[in-house]
Amino acid sequence: MTSGQRRGPTGEDPKASFSGRRPGTALASSQAGPGRNDHLVETIIGTLADQFKVETTRARSLWGVMARLGAKLLAFNLSLLRNQRLGRPRLAVKHLYL
Repeated sequence: MTSGQRRGPTGEDPKASFSGRRPGTALASSQAGPGRNDHLVETIIGTLADQFKVETTRARSLWGVMARLGAKLLAFNLSLLRNQRLGRPRLAVKHLYL
């Protein structure tokens, strides 16, 4: 063992225990971290902000905010279900108004 190599407490190379994967190699998409759905989450948040105006509720109490936000989320989920049953893209919420 040279002075530049690190070893674990039992003497093995700690990087070799990554289930046969070489250090520095990319993970498969099914093993990717939590950032893999960033685009979908941003699209949904944008739809909620643009179509359902979730930033403004004009409620006067906490219960009013919760009721209105719940109603907007229910409407969004029902629009996803309706688009799925019509065979349209699920996030095409704007086309349901016409």
